Amino acid sequence: MVSKMARQSFTPSLERAGPAAVVCLIGELDLATAPRLAPTADELRARPVTKLVLDLRQLSFLDAAGVAPLVELAVSLAESGCATVAVGASPQQELILGMTPIALGRDADLDRERIDGRGPSAAEEDGAA
Repeated sequence: MVSKMARQSFTPSLERAGPAAVVCLIGELDLATAPRLAPTADELRARPVTKLVLDLRQLSFLDAAGVAPLVELAVSLAESGCATVAVGASPQQELILGMTPIALGRDADLDRERIDGRGPSAAEEDGAA
């Protein structure tokens, strides 16, 4: 039997790219591990960005207790004009995030040229610009 502590691995990593940031979430984000997101959230609040990309490709588990600090972060950053988008979500994670103000994006949103504002906007890509 796997111990509860062995299953509760979670690591957030923050990478800044110009006026944007990517937070890669690795492991399980739930009630037991959610407090580990606090230092990253504090750093983002101290030095706000215009776009936050949540990279969920390596997030193996997400529940309501884990999504709560992500929503709190997205809402607080939105007050300073930051858009938050989640990429790489599993179908189950998409269901959970679909009930939040966090937008769902594509893995292409991790493209550094788009994140830091040098690449085309979504409107330009759609031909609307």
